[in-house]
Amino acid sequence: MWREIRQVARRELGAFFGSPVAYLFLGAFLVVTLFVFFWVETFFARNIADVRPLFRWMPLLLLFLVAALTMRAWAEERRAW
Repeated sequence: MWREIRQVARRELGAFFGSPVAYLFLGAFLVVTLFVFFWVETFFARNIADVRPLFRWMPLLLLFLVAALTMRAWAEERRAW
């Protein structure tokens, strides 16, 4: 069972990172995460080493990025049929 899961995951990740869209999504994720963490939550102005604000914003960010990724994957699968 784990071997099949590993094969499917390897195939899907290989297909995803074979296109420039993957690097666009990774770049967008990093830019938005760093913007929220350092600019919106003013990490350095609080004078405390705390990543709680990052984890407070992470579900919202992942909600939009994961939805966009899955919609793209579904569209590609539908087109392949």
